[in-house]
Amino acid sequence: IRYSGETAGFDEAFARADFYVTPKQPPGALPVGFVPGINPPGVDPFKSPIYVIAVNSTIAKHDGLLLHSAAVRHGSKVMLFSGPSGSGKTTLARLARYVPDFSVLSEERAVIYPEQGQIRAASAPSHSGSLLPENAGGVLEAVYFIRHEQHNKAVRLGTHEAIQSLLKNSLAPVHLPFGLRGTLRAASRIAAGVPCFDLGFLPEASVYD
Repeated sequence: IRYSGETAGFDEAFARADFYVTPKQPPGALPVGFVPGINPPGVDPFKSPIYVIAVNSTIAKHDGLLLHSAAVRHGSKVMLFSGPSGSGKTTLARLARYVPDFSVLSEERAVIYPEQGQIRAASAPSHSGSLLPENAGGVLEAVYFIRHEQHNKAVRLGTHEAIQSLLKNSLAPVHLPFGLRGTLRAASRIAAGVPCFDLGFLPEASVYD
């Protein structure tokens, strides 16, 4: 995969990638090399656009979905709160910290993936160098598409509405032949197997009741 002068080379299973990036240096500066664990100024492949593209591509290759959402775990189950910037993802994640037996996996992005016949969710890989979810997450219990309201109200979405909402809030690598296909398969599987809701909410911990 190439983007803006940067390259990621994958193995056949899309489980490992080598990154090649160009240091951003002042004119006339001598070139420097990247040494793992020792990042010279301007050289950090895990903060480059190609890394984000590589992560998205790997998830889609394995029929997963990268979703703009907060991820909250309750026991062995995970709930996702999805929406655009300003919809309340961070607010709901922070409220969960005050609710007994709830923990926050992510405030911004989550990966949904199939495993042993289950649909699971975890915090998305970040700038750690890993192309895999950063924690075991849990079985996906529900996906809520959120918006601020004057009261708490959840309405179950039909399959087609759920697919549309999942695609609208996903990060699909449509630049690759398998990217759109994998994302569509994942969205269809999630909509058919996981309850999806439209959620209007007040910024209060009562939303978790």
